[in-house]
Amino acid sequence: MSLTDAAGISPTRDTHPDETDLDGDDGGTYGQGLPSIEGTVELASAEYRERRCLELLGDGALVVRVPSPSRAIRGRLEGYLDDAIEGRLLALGAAGPHPHTADKLGDQLFRARAIGAAGLVLSVDALSELRCPALTPEDSGTLATLAYATHERPFVLLLDDDDRNAPAYGHPIPLVALLHPRLIATQPAQEAAPVTISDPPRALEASPSIDAEHAQHADEPPAPERTLETAHGRPALPVVVEASEPEPMAETEAPEESRPYVPVDRDVVLAHARALSDVRGPQPLAVLRSLFLSHYVPLGEMLFESRAYGMPVETRAATAFAGFRRSFERAYSDAFPTFALTGKRPKMVFDAFEEATRLARMAGARATSLLLVPSLRVDIGERTHEALAPMLPEDALVESGILFAALPTSSARQEDTLARGALALASPRPDESLPDPEWHARGALRRIRVGPRDLYSLDTVAAFRAQPHGRGPELVTELEALADGLAVNIARHAHGLVSGKTPAVPGRAPERTLLFVFGDHGFTFGEDLATHDGGASPEEVIVPYFAYALDPSN
Repeated sequence: MSLTDAAGISPTRDTHPDETDLDGDDGGTYGQGLPSIEGTVELASAEYRERRCLELLGDGALVVRVPSPSRAIRGRLEGYLDDAIEGRLLALGAAGPHPHTADKLGDQLFRARAIGAAGLVLSVDALSELRCPALTPEDSGTLATLAYATHERPFVLLLDDDDRNAPAYGHPIPLVALLHPRLIATQPAQEAAPVTISDPPRALEASPSIDAEHAQHADEPPAPERTLETAHGRPALPVVVEASEPEPMAETEAPEESRPYVPVDRDVVLAHARALSDVRGPQPLAVLRSLFLSHYVPLGEMLFESRAYGMPVETRAATAFAGFRRSFERAYSDAFPTFALTGKRPKMVFDAFEEATRLARMAGARATSLLLVPSLRVDIGERTHEALAPMLPEDALVESGILFAALPTSSARQEDTLARGALALASPRPDESLPDPEWHARGALRRIRVGPRDLYSLDTVAAFRAQPHGRGPELVTELEALADGLAVNIARHAHGLVSGKTPAVPGRAPERTLLFVFGDHGFTFGEDLATHDGGASPEEVIVPYFAYALDPSN
């Protein structure tokens, strides 16, 4: 096998100045006779990707680990990855890049083979900052090109499984396929025949598997766009909120009919179960955090829906899910008392003020507004963010992440930590008062004071918990309606911040504002479908946060 075949380089590739014959028989050809790794693309957890990197490193591959890119890299992922590969090659003593080649990856593989590598491995951390609300066409094309390169070259691409469902752009489709549903809906029946598409267009038939979904749904009507009481998808007039007389927010009534059950691929369920089952013995909180986001939350949603619709549940998956919950409860309960003693702790709910200030500086915001959503679980928060995205400017999201709640996981306990900070960890107040149940029942937006600071509290989720719940599919529909209603309320509040109705700083003209939305603790469902909090389960301890930059001009 020639070097051009082994490295996946086209024979017509421009040669380096000191190269005369890549396929020469003089025995001096770079990489001649070296084994090659098999190209592949995989989406997996950080732990699996690290194990895979070590395996391929043992096979002689050159491994390039790429940290998560910041939002500033959005649309420029190709250059970011190229710089990471070049930096690794130069650190290992490889030659510099060819000045006149259009095949950058081929040139990098050539230079990797020249220093004895069996191939190239690119392990990229989560692209969370690049996929909100979706990967740009440029970044989508970069990843697709790299994925296609694994088919014929000794190149392995490892991506984070959090990016599995990231919205991305594929190949263009014919305009008639894009407009077809609307044309059929607006033209008379006798005029609709000429544009009827009985089969997918040729361009779609020839497209790779990444466009299979576009081809499958080419003839289906588009999904209705989310709107907020207007026909153009823009927020309606905000609710005017005053400290003395809060106004109730939008109700979250579920639709009358429940949506049908959507089956889940059994292999996907078992993959999540295996990842959770691999956890043995005490684990650092960072590892538990990663497993929670990558596998525990999606597996929990799958099991919950299967049980709600009366479908059979994989025993191995249910066992792995329950085992991880017990491990987390033990680990967090044991570690929490040490937070006040050692100062080593994860990012917690009472760090919200500092996080909001940091993100406001990063986003160039002149004002900061914190919106606390009591009982906001991670799964509800993710659904809410998805529903909220069309109601805000495309680039509004600055950062998203998770916070850890103090034990016991109650609203009164978290408000105490927000007021007193880290001091509250060492000396919890014994006279914690329960939150006013009237606010919870109304789901109102109210302005509250915690310690020396003010923030808003939106009790939409707490109001849901105070109401009786349906069973089976009805409960699934109610949770989806809860996320949609919460998104509407947040959008109204966001609009009020920059329209002068409820400004972040009273008496000041609207200005660029950072809205920091976060939960204080989560909850679990009991056998009777009643909600419970106060424990150390992942659902109760871990809460989401989302930071949005709001500009009056938008």
